[in-house]
Order: sequence, then structure tokens, then C-alpha cells
Amino acid sequence: MVLRHPIRLPEGDMQNICSIKNLYFNIPDKPLFSGINIELPRGYTGLVGNNGCGKSTFLETLSGSLKPDQGSITWYSDYLKVDQARDIPQHRVVDIFDPKGLYDCFSRIESGSYCEEDLIRVADSWELPTLWQQNLYSAGINLTLDTPVENLSGGERVLLDLIHAFSHKNHYLLLDEPGNHLDSTGKEWLLQKIHNHRAGILMVSHDRELLQQANTILELNSEKLRTYGGNYSNYQEVKKIQGQSIERKIENTKKKVNSLNKLKQSSSNKTATRRNQGKKLQGSQCKSLLDAKKDRAGRSLGKLSRNLDRQYQNLKQELESAQKGHTIDQPVSMHLNRVGLTGGIRLHLDGLKLPYGSYSESLSFTMHSGDRWHIRGANGSGKSTLLKVIAGQLKPAGGLCRTFGSCFYLDQHLSQLNGKISALENLTLLHPDTKTNYWRTALATLNIRGDSAFRPTNTLSGGERLKVVLLAATRGAEAPDLLLLDEPDNHLDLESRIALETALIEYPGTFLLISHDSSFVEKVGVNNEICL
Repeated sequence: MVLRHPIRLPEGDMQNICSIKNLYFNIPDKPLFSGINIELPRGYTGLVGNNGCGKSTFLETLSGSLKPDQGSITWYSDYLKVDQARDIPQHRVVDIFDPKGLYDCFSRIESGSYCEEDLIRVADSWELPTLWQQNLYSAGINLTLDTPVENLSGGERVLLDLIHAFSHKNHYLLLDEPGNHLDSTGKEWLLQKIHNHRAGILMVSHDRELLQQANTILELNSEKLRTYGGNYSNYQEVKKIQGQSIERKIENTKKKVNSLNKLKQSSSNKTATRRNQGKKLQGSQCKSLLDAKKDRAGRSLGKLSRNLDRQYQNLKQELESAQKGHTIDQPVSMHLNRVGLTGGIRLHLDGLKLPYGSYSESLSFTMHSGDRWHIRGANGSGKSTLLKVIAGQLKPAGGLCRTFGSCFYLDQHLSQLNGKISALENLTLLHPDTKTNYWRTALATLNIRGDSAFRPTNTLSGGERLKVVLLAATRGAEAPDLLLLDEPDNHLDLESRIALETALIEYPGTFLLISHDSSFVEKVGVNNEICL
């Protein structure tokens, strides 16, 4: 979490929160953004763009965590950035609210083992423990203040960071995909907090429900930042109209180019015909008369040719300009391997008790080949814990858990990846029997192309890293008998999410899925549900 004060204070009633001038940022294989000039408005602004386009890098640049290659950023307000799925350094839940350590003073006073200094430190602050606890309850976190942070679920950790961020009522907030990992209660709480935060917000998100509340949408694409007034629906409508207009312009320009090419060819043919006719007339007309006709014809045709060339170059530039403004991304394609899949039982639980989470009852069920089940429950109920027990990463508190065949667990933290090596090296390490060229082609189908495949994975976006793990899980020499998917739709842009939906629909294997997106769950065709 990054907390900063403004470079200079606002003068009068200013409408903009931040001034960005001629901003450039490059990574080793490509520029992320070039020459960005924008006055960031007050209010709630959504930032959208495809995976890997530089949205998170843009936020880090604005917050001062990264230095741009060129340009200036001037803030007119205090601001705070909340990092995406960060590791919380505090040991207890209360520590994120209590940097002065007052909670321990309150605890000693309550137990009767306090000293005079404790009373002095908590003077005029007696309401704080109640306020902290109420903040947790309001966000749906039913935990005590002294709960160790390591016991929190992914959603609870996100909420804890957001509670702290929204407590800074006078700070402009930079939020990077805050809706990830949140259940429906957490999402509703976040929407309410966004609505009530008057200091303003810039939020990176692929969540259409969150973006629908925005006053302005910024789109980062092809190194440029474009502004669209209104919410996400308005942005989509304007984009559609712009795309149709540009497509018509491209089509009309292509027709003009084709007509001009035909005219140039016709002119060239006439020139050749006249030259041949001139040769035939050489014997019947005097040389001076022929030379005069030839000179006049040559000047006329030369002038016409130069005029046609100028028109052609102008149309060519017009076409290139129109095509540049109409970026068409390569379609994202996902395919889940089905080689080696067989029938039979894949998972059996009998009286299983979870070691962590609010769900205290025992679990007993059996999954067969082809089953696709959804695990539903509130943040902190134990959904991820259940998958970790099945994957053998945690021991159950009681009962039996048995898997049949191979199992691949895609966890929220993408722990299969070594961040210091490239996507290509990770995939080769996880599947040494598969050729490198195969993985390069597979990465390209997910828009991870060129040098991006060779960069350390800790420099890729969250969506790009998730795509690499999805490849590792689903495109090996043989398919896993059981897929454990912990919120695989997080971080993915809309096109990639649709591609994953299609791949799971067509997949004949067995999977257990955690997702808070009801639309995604419905579209992948789950046929059973576990409620925690």
C-alpha cells in the first residue's frame, strides 16, 4: 500500500485531481505507453484494457512506485494506492488499523495488567476497538481483531486492505482490480464504499458490474490512453459506433485505392498504345512533327502520372491512419487437453473436517469422471482450504480424502510459477517432455507473443501469469484426471474469460471450481454444487 502527499496543493475549486504530461514508459521488448497527456478528473474513473497492456504499471507510475522514462505527474490531492493481491506485512488483523500499537494498551487495561503509560496513550481513543470491529463486520469479516493475518482467505485479505484504504476519506484512491476474490457480500460492500468515497477513485478492473458505476472510462490500448465519458455501457456503445465508422472509412478508402490503381493501369496502357502508334507513323510524317506530338503527349501523361501518384500516396496515408486507429487484437484461444482421460471415480470424501474456515460441518461426497462441481460460500468459509486438502497441501482436521489419478491445483497465488524465469522456461520445467516450439505457439494463442514469452513471469501482468498457469494445467502431454480451479476467472480480460468459458464447456474431464461470478459459473455448465 502506497501513501503519498500532493506535489502541490490545489488552488481554488479545481476540477482535476492529477495532471499527466507527455508520459512514456518502456519495458525491454516494447513500449507500454507513449506520450500520454491527460487531466485526471475527480469522481470515479475506471481504467480498462487487455491483459498485458500496462494498466497496473500505469497505476504504479502514478503512485511513484515506478519512474517513467519521460514525462511528469503532478498531483493536486493526497492519494493512496492499494496493490493487487499483496502480502500483508502485519501479523494480526488489528495491526493494519493500529500503527501506534494502541490495541495492546487496551488489552492490558481490560485484563487489569496496565500501567499509567497505557492510560495516557489511549486517552480520548476509547472508541477505537469498537470502531475497528464494526469496520470488519460491515465488510462481512466475522473475525476478532487479534486473528492472525495468515488465517485469512484471499477475499478477506482484499477486504482488509480496502477497509484501511477507504478509512482515508480525503485521499484519492488508486485501486488495482479490487473486486478479485470478493464474494457477493464483499462486492456489494465495495460498490457502496465506491459510491460514498467523495475524494475520488481510479480503478483498474475487468468487472463490468463495478465499471458500470464509473463516471469516466479510460482505455489503455496501443500505447495510448483514451477518455470516454460515462459508465461502461456508454463506453461500449461509443466504441461500437467508432469501430463501425472506422470500418466504413477503411472500406471506402480501399475502394478509392483500387479505383486509382485501375486508372493508373489504364493510363499506362494508353501510354504504351500511343508509343506503338507513333512507331507506325514514323514513316509517313516528318520527324519534327512527330517529335512535337511526342513531347506534348509525354508532358500530358507525365503530369497525369504525377497527379495519380500524389493521390495514391494521400489515400495510402489515409488508409494507414484509419487502420492504426482501429486495432484488431488476435483472437484468444484456449484448449484443454483430453488425452488420457478415462472413466471412474475421481474423488471421494468421507466425514472430512476442514482445518481452517468458518464451515464446521463434515463433508462427504464422491465425484466421477465428467463431473463439474461449483464450490460456493462466503469469504473465509473454507473454499480454498478444501481444494488445498484435496490437492494434498493441507491435512484435514478429520475424516478421509482420497483422489484417483492425477490432480492439478490452480491456486489463487499461481504458486506453480517461478517468477524469476520466463513463461517458456516455466512451461518447459513443468512439462519437460513437451517441445519448446509447442509452448511458444500455445502462448501466442493467448496473446503472449514475441519477447513477452522470454521475460521473467514476475514482470507479466496478473492476467498473463494466470494464462501461463492455465496452459501448464491443461496442455501437458496428458490431461489431469481432476482439475481444482480456484477463481480461474480472476485477472482475465473479457475476451480471455470468454475463451476460458468455451474451453471448459468443451472439456470432458472432471473439475471443482471456485468462482464468485455467477454468470461464469452458469456458462461453464456445472452440474452440481457444494455449499460451505
